[in-house]
Amino acid sequence: MRTNTFGTLKWDINELAASMHISESEALEFFQDGRRLAFLLEYRIANVFGGKRSDSERLPYDVVCGEGHKWEVRSLTKSGLHFAPSNTIGSGRSFSEDALYSKLDSNYGYVICDAMTFPHVTYWCVSVETIRAWYDAGKLGCRAHVSHKRALQLLCEQFDG
Repeated sequence: MRTNTFGTLKWDINELAASMHISESEALEFFQDGRRLAFLLEYRIANVFGGKRSDSERLPYDVVCGEGHKWEVRSLTKSGLHFAPSNTIGSGRSFSEDALYSKLDSNYGYVICDAMTFPHVTYWCVSVETIRAWYDAGKLGCRAHVSHKRALQLLCEQFDG
């Protein structure tokens, strides 16, 4: 799996809804929640890139691709995108720049998946060098979190030149 690539993962929303015995709108609502979609994305990304999902949630990466590179898979949701480790995000937790840099050092890149486009999820493979440059230039804010709109702007700049 190479950095600076992108693609689309596709699901048939009719088949999903039918197999789950819920309406299409309920299936969309369910899967556009990045927390629910995250595990499914990890399996799909691993399969698409000839790799495997990590053996533990406690590891600093989600997928090892066929070439042996470690990747973090992140959902871009209506509330935005976090680059910091999950254990530093949320109520009662505090951001740590050291933890962010450690996470970046442990991965080859991030696969950013736009959950809001489900059932056709656009994904981008972004190198940790690019993410580090964004953070160091202040483009990710002080907590390495950006809005959905800002994430798409950064990705467009990176991929459309």
